[in-house]
Order: sequence, then C-alpha cells, then structure tokens
Amino acid sequence: MSDKSGRTAFHETTQPPGGAIHSVSAIAERANAIRNLYTKYGVTLNTQSGVGQLMDAVREIDDDQRHRRIQHRPKAVLLVAQLLKLTKREVLSCLQEMNNPKRILERLTQGSLDPYVLNKHNFAKDALWELEFCGWLRESGLGAELAQPDGSLAISGRQISIECKRHYSHESIEKALSKARKQIQESSHLGIVALDLEHLYQPVPPQIVALSQLHIADMLGQRNADFRARHARHINKTLVDARTLLVVYSAGGLFRSLDAPVPQPFPYRRWGVCEGEALDSTVRPVLIEMYARIMRKRHPDASSNSDRGGPLPPVDSPA
Repeated sequence: MSDKSGRTAFHETTQPPGGAIHSVSAIAERANAIRNLYTKYGVTLNTQSGVGQLMDAVREIDDDQRHRRIQHRPKAVLLVAQLLKLTKREVLSCLQEMNNPKRILERLTQGSLDPYVLNKHNFAKDALWELEFCGWLRESGLGAELAQPDGSLAISGRQISIECKRHYSHESIEKALSKARKQIQESSHLGIVALDLEHLYQPVPPQIVALSQLHIADMLGQRNADFRARHARHINKTLVDARTLLVVYSAGGLFRSLDAPVPQPFPYRRWGVCEGEALDSTVRPVLIEMYARIMRKRHPDASSNSDRGGPLPPVDSPA
C-alpha cells in the first residue's frame, strides 16, 4: 500500500483486549504492579496526580458487584479505560525492565491523565504516549527501551532514537516534525518520529459509542488517512532527512463497541507508518519483517488486510 506521497505506508489495527482483560479486579492487579514500582523507587504517588487519580478510580470499583454498577459513574469508567493503556502487558514490561524508571514514574504524576482534560503541556500524558509507543514496538517484536531523548531501540545491532510527539491542532504538526527532525540530527543515531493523534481528533466528552469494532477500525482509519493527506508535505520533508527512518502516526481514543463482550469503553488505536530514505539494506528488512509479524499475529489472511480491514483478534490476555 502506498500513501499519496508515493512512500510505502504500513498499517495495523490495535483492538482492545476483548474479553481478556475486562474485569476491574484484573486491571487492579496490574495497577498494583505499577504502585509497587512507585514504592520500590521511592517516588511519591499523590492521589491528586495524574496516575494517582487512575489508581484511585480502579480501587474504588474493585469488586464485581460495584463493577456492574459502574455505568452510572461515567467519569470513573473513562478513568479506568485510560488506566488500561498503562496496564497493558507490553507497557508494564517497559516500566518493569528499565534499569531505573524513576524519571518516567515521576513524569506520570506531573499532570492530569483525565481524558476530559485536554491541556497541551502535560508531562504525564507525554510519558504515557512514550510508554504506549514503546509497548507497541515491543508487541511488534522489537526490543524498545525508554531512554533519552524519548526512547531508543536496537535493530540489527544499530541504536535507533525515538522522538514522541502529541498533538492538539493541525497547526502544530509542521513545527513538531521540524523539531523532531532537528533532535534526530543532533543525536548520533538514526531516528523514528512517533505522532500521537488521539487528541487531534478526540471529541469531548472523550468516548464514542460505535455499532461494532469494525466501525471503530474504520473511524480510526479515516482519521489516519485525513492526517496523511493534510500533512503529506511536512511528512515528506521530515523523511528526506538522512537520519529519519520512519514517521509513525496513530489515531486513537476511548470507544464503547456495542458488539464488545462487556459494555464498557476500551482504548483503541490504529497505526500508520511512512518510511524514509534512511532505510538501508540492513535496517529495512528487519522493519518489514516487523510489520509482517504484526499482520500474521492479528489477521490470519494478512495478504488481504488493508487500511480499512476488519476487526482483529484480542491483543492482550491475562498474565
């Protein structure tokens, strides 16, 4: 598949964990693993902080009887859905396997993670996006680790820098891509730019009720296509740089599907990738294999999958 710039664009759809992780007790168990990291590294977990509010929400409804009544508390429902991003297995592994996650644990407390709060300068949501992206890379089979500037990973023995950016307006895209390109140029490694589009298209209140998971996949695919069409020139300008391997962009949001196993919202994402001219004969085959692995894992007929493909199998399961 090619985007309008003629560059190859790979796509995959991330569905929520289906029936695998929908009980509050299961979410709370993983939340406790995060709480333990705060204790282990001596970071204060203030109940008024971003991640502290999410922890409190899941603790308040941590039994099945109250969970069945949770639909009458829409704010708490969305906070728990937001916590699912942080308790995803691959994201947890990013935190647990870091030599010292103290810095990112601190950042998760510096700002609100409330999906109703659309503030632009928010260290907590920046940190959550970095963890989400590194979790996706890990799920794809790449050994990503969070480091400076935003993250790093190794492909065929080569260190790759990751620049993660969140967006609230289309007017900010050009500046953000330019800044990311300069940061990669100043580093000693090749780089990947990762753009979070969730708040670029996210309505308020931040939940959409959809007829089906296919409908959600279509909506997110349309958002990615709109972004790619609007900003093809800026993306191309970034990819021309000799050090930029990929521009990855991801539309997402909190959705409640009427055909889901349980009537609660889950975080959904759809990913798009545009490759740059810096992909050489060493790195490019590994990245292509990454995409092939994703498609084989999530869709039995990978050859027929497209940007508007159908719903995919659950991507997470109880530990």
